[in-house]
Amino acid sequence: MLLACSLGAAAGVLFALLWLRVVPHSAHVRFWSAMQPIAQEVFLVESAAVLLRLYRRLAALTTRYVARNMAGLLLAGLPVSLVFVVNEEVVFIGAFAVTTSMGMLWPRRS
Repeated sequence: MLLACSLGAAAGVLFALLWLRVVPHSAHVRFWSAMQPIAQEVFLVESAAVLLRLYRRLAALTTRYVARNMAGLLLAGLPVSLVFVVNEEVVFIGAFAVTTSMGMLWPRRS
């Protein structure tokens, strides 16, 4: 059980480090900052052509954001899934979840 807790904690730290390497906090800030003016323009637009252009920008922005998050999930999840396959104890999942949450929510530099 101690081994499973240790592996879960190590996997959680590894997942958080890999995830934050691919998807840093600044990526979320950039996405939501770019989304706000587009959303405001959508409500003010009067031309269908301009509205379609805004939706294309919105779709491209969202596609890049989702693709980056999926890449982070795959890159960070592969090593963790290998450790989970080797160790099938349930306590591994608990330790992994707690450590990942702590790693993602740890105070970051502004």
